[in-house]
Amino acid sequence: MSALYWFCVLLIFGRYNFSEVVEPKYGGISDTIKKLIEHVRDSIPEPITIPNTTIDLNNNTYLSGTVNVTDLTLKGIKQFNMTIKSVLAFPKSFILVLDYVELNLNYSSDVCLLNQPLLSVFGEGPVVVSLTNLTATGKLNVIISPFTITVQNMTLSLTNAEFAVSGLLNDQNFTDSINRYLNNNFANLFNIHSDEIATAIEPTVNEVLSEIIPSNFTSTSEEMFDYMTEENTSDVFRAMIERILSALPSMAWY
Repeated sequence: MSALYWFCVLLIFGRYNFSEVVEPKYGGISDTIKKLIEHVRDSIPEPITIPNTTIDLNNNTYLSGTVNVTDLTLKGIKQFNMTIKSVLAFPKSFILVLDYVELNLNYSSDVCLLNQPLLSVFGEGPVVVSLTNLTATGKLNVIISPFTITVQNMTLSLTNAEFAVSGLLNDQNFTDSINRYLNNNFANLFNIHSDEIATAIEPTVNEVLSEIIPSNFTSTSEEMFDYMTEENTSDVFRAMIERILSALPSMAWY
């Protein structure tokens, strides 16, 4: 009895340790989750486009006004790399890496700093932002039936960011100074405040997951995967970007 007991203990812990090994890309994840990830990839438009949206800053303590955004395109989301870490073959955490993301848009803004009209920041023109090695990690809460996935304790990090903003205050010297400041400091500031940023966007991530995984489908339902590749599913990712943009005012004080 004792020998059998210890054999079972070793077997369980041996399986546990083996399942902790992260293989390239998916490591230990079930076929259902593998298929889900690839269907998510297939449903992401490349590029993501938003004809127009408005960022309202009027409820912010430190800023007021609006920023109108048109002709927004976002490239690189589809080329994500994801690693899933499993325990006993059950997904428990993830690492998501976007090697390179490029955002292009046109803007027009009339914003007051500290809600003071004399501290007006206005401008219009094109903006190009490129992000290198944007990484998200977090825990996964997976429920098999009905099949749902939620993200918890998300963290973010960024290696580098480059900005090419045009038209601030209709002053090229001022605009160049802002670009230099952003290029030199944005990634570091992002990483310093990454916990707050992750907390702000985590609900949006989970909303998107709930929308692309219908609650009335089971984890084995082929209908779920068919649903995810329907044309209207790409609208979910456009809505995700709009929600993140709308969350920017809440992060303006960081």
